[in-house]
Amino acid sequence: MSCGHRPPCPDSDASDVQAAVPVASHPGQGWALLCNGAVQFDDTGMLLPDGHVVAPPNRRTDTGERAA
Repeated sequence: MSCGHRPPCPDSDASDVQAAVPVASHPGQGWALLCNGAVQFDDTGMLLPDGHVVAPPNRRTDTGERAA
C-alpha cells in the first residue's frame, strides 16, 4: 500500500508498523485503520493486511499478576 504522507508511513511489515497515520478512527468500537492498511486496536493489538495478528504486549497489574 502506498502512502502520500511526508515522511511516508512505515509499511505493514515494518517493525514500526504502529507509527503509521490513522486514516479512520472508531474509538467507540476500539479500533483505527492506519494508512498502511493495518487495524490497530485500543489494547495495542493489531490486525495486519495479510491477516496476521499482532497480540498486545503482556500487561501486568500492580501486584505483578497478569491482568485478565
